[in-house]
Amino acid sequence: MKQKKRIPTPLKKAREAQGLTQLDLANLAGISKEWLAQIERGLKGSSTEVKQRIANALGIDVETIFPEIKGMRQTALLEILEMNNAVYEKIRRSKTIPGDEIIKLKVAMGKSYRVYCEKLYEVANKYGISAAVGTPEDTSSIE
Repeated sequence: MKQKKRIPTPLKKAREAQGLTQLDLANLAGISKEWLAQIERGLKGSSTEVKQRIANALGIDVETIFPEIKGMRQTALLEILEMNNAVYEKIRRSKTIPGDEIIKLKVAMGKSYRVYCEKLYEVANKYGISAAVGTPEDTSSIE
Protein backbone atom coordinates (compact mmCIF):
# COMPACT_ATOMS: atom_id res chain seq x y z
CA MET A 1 0.00 0.00 0.00
CA LYS A 2 1.34 3.41 -0.98
CA GLN A 3 1.77 5.85 1.92
CA LYS A 4 0.12 9.24 1.49
CA LYS A 5 2.67 12.07 1.44
CA ARG A 6 1.96 14.94 3.82
CA ILE A 7 1.98 18.50 2.57
CA PRO A 8 4.45 20.48 4.72
CA THR A 9 2.87 23.14 6.89
CA PRO A 10 4.08 26.76 6.74
CA LEU A 11 5.73 26.15 10.13
CA LYS A 12 7.68 23.14 8.87
CA LYS A 13 8.69 24.98 5.68
CA ALA A 14 9.96 27.96 7.70
CA ARG A 15 11.85 25.75 10.14
CA GLU A 16 13.50 23.73 7.38
CA ALA A 17 14.32 26.88 5.37
CA GLN A 18 16.37 28.06 8.32
CA GLY A 19 18.12 24.70 8.66
CA LEU A 20 16.68 24.02 12.11
CA THR A 21 15.68 20.66 13.51
CA GLN A 22 12.52 20.31 15.55
CA LEU A 23 14.70 20.07 18.65
CA ASP A 24 16.56 23.29 17.75
CA LEU A 25 13.35 25.25 17.27
CA ALA A 26 11.66 23.74 20.31
CA ASN A 27 14.60 24.79 22.48
CA LEU A 28 14.58 28.32 21.03
CA ALA A 29 10.82 28.60 21.61
CA GLY A 30 10.95 27.05 25.08
CA ILE A 31 8.67 24.09 24.36
CA SER A 32 9.22 20.35 24.07
CA LYS A 33 10.24 18.76 20.77
CA GLU A 34 7.22 16.47 21.00
CA TRP A 35 4.82 19.40 21.37
CA LEU A 36 6.43 21.22 18.43
CA ALA A 37 6.18 18.08 16.30
CA GLN A 38 2.47 17.80 17.06
CA ILE A 39 1.87 21.50 16.34
CA GLU A 40 3.82 21.17 13.09
CA ARG A 41 1.68 18.22 11.97
CA GLY A 42 -1.55 19.97 13.01
CA LEU A 43 -2.30 17.34 15.63
CA LYS A 44 -2.15 19.67 18.60
CA GLY A 45 -3.22 23.25 19.06
CA SER A 46 -1.32 25.89 20.94
CA SER A 47 -1.98 29.23 22.54
CA THR A 48 -1.35 32.48 20.72
CA GLU A 49 1.54 33.06 23.12
CA VAL A 50 3.25 29.78 22.13
CA LYS A 51 2.68 30.53 18.45
CA GLN A 52 4.27 33.94 18.96
CA ARG A 53 7.27 32.37 20.74
CA ILE A 54 7.76 29.96 17.83
CA ALA A 55 7.56 32.82 15.32
CA ASN A 56 9.98 34.91 17.39
CA ALA A 57 12.41 31.98 17.51
CA LEU A 58 12.26 31.84 13.71
CA GLY A 59 12.49 35.62 13.42
CA ILE A 60 9.35 35.86 11.27
CA ASP A 61 5.81 37.23 11.61
CA VAL A 62 3.45 34.85 13.40
CA GLU A 63 0.87 35.12 10.59
CA THR A 64 3.41 33.67 8.14
CA ILE A 65 3.43 30.30 9.87
CA PHE A 66 0.00 30.42 11.55
CA PRO A 67 -2.36 32.07 9.01
CA GLU A 68 -5.37 31.60 11.32
CA ILE A 69 -3.95 34.30 13.64
CA LYS A 70 -4.81 36.95 11.07
CA GLY A 71 -8.49 36.05 11.24
CA MET A 72 -8.41 36.11 15.04
CA ARG A 73 -6.83 39.58 15.03
CA GLN A 74 -9.39 40.87 12.55
CA THR A 75 -12.24 39.54 14.70
CA ALA A 76 -10.79 41.24 17.80
CA LEU A 77 -10.43 44.53 15.92
CA LEU A 78 -14.02 44.34 14.72
CA GLU A 79 -15.21 43.78 18.30
CA ILE A 80 -13.26 46.85 19.45
CA LEU A 81 -14.71 48.94 16.62
CA GLU A 82 -18.23 47.79 17.53
CA MET A 83 -17.72 48.72 21.18
CA ASN A 84 -16.25 52.13 20.28
CA ASN A 85 -19.13 52.84 17.91
CA ALA A 86 -21.62 51.96 20.64
CA VAL A 87 -19.88 54.32 23.09
CA TYR A 88 -19.88 57.11 20.48
CA GLU A 89 -23.61 56.62 19.88
CA LYS A 90 -24.30 56.81 23.63
CA ILE A 91 -22.33 60.05 23.82
CA ARG A 92 -24.00 61.49 20.71
CA ARG A 93 -27.50 60.70 22.02
CA SER A 94 -26.83 61.91 25.56
CA LYS A 95 -28.80 64.98 26.62
CA THR A 96 -26.17 65.96 29.23
CA ILE A 97 -23.02 66.19 27.09
CA PRO A 98 -22.36 69.63 25.61
CA GLY A 99 -22.11 69.93 21.83
CA ASP A 100 -18.53 71.17 22.03
CA GLU A 101 -17.47 67.79 23.46
CA ILE A 102 -18.99 66.04 20.44
CA ILE A 103 -17.24 68.47 18.11
CA LYS A 104 -13.93 67.67 19.85
CA LEU A 105 -14.61 63.97 19.26
CA LYS A 106 -15.18 64.59 15.54
CA VAL A 107 -11.93 66.59 15.34
CA ALA A 108 -10.07 63.80 17.13
CA MET A 109 -11.60 61.29 14.70
CA GLY A 110 -9.93 63.13 11.82
CA LYS A 111 -6.48 63.03 13.46
CA SER A 112 -5.94 59.34 14.12
CA TYR A 113 -7.87 56.41 15.49
CA ARG A 114 -5.71 56.36 18.62
CA VAL A 115 -6.38 60.05 19.33
CA TYR A 116 -10.08 59.50 18.67
CA CYS A 117 -10.23 56.54 21.10
CA GLU A 118 -8.43 58.52 23.81
CA LYS A 119 -10.89 61.41 23.44
CA LEU A 120 -13.85 59.02 23.18
CA TYR A 121 -13.09 57.37 26.52
CA GLU A 122 -12.13 60.67 28.15
CA VAL A 123 -15.60 62.03 27.35
CA ALA A 124 -17.30 58.75 28.24
CA ASN A 125 -15.59 58.65 31.66
CA LYS A 126 -16.25 62.33 32.32
CA TYR A 127 -19.98 61.91 31.73
CA GLY A 128 -20.46 58.38 33.11
CA ILE A 129 -21.09 56.66 29.77
CA SER A 130 -20.59 52.88 29.86
CA ALA A 131 -18.30 51.06 27.43
CA ALA A 132 -20.61 48.05 27.62
CA VAL A 133 -22.56 47.45 24.44
CA GLY A 134 -26.16 48.05 25.35
CA THR A 135 -28.75 50.74 25.31
CA PRO A 136 -27.73 54.39 24.78
CA GLU A 137 -29.47 55.27 28.05
CA ASP A 138 -26.95 53.20 30.04
CA THR A 139 -24.97 55.66 32.17
CA SER A 140 -22.95 53.36 34.39
CA SER A 141 -19.22 54.07 34.54
CA ILE A 142 -16.62 52.49 32.28
CA GLU A 143 -14.72 49.64 33.90
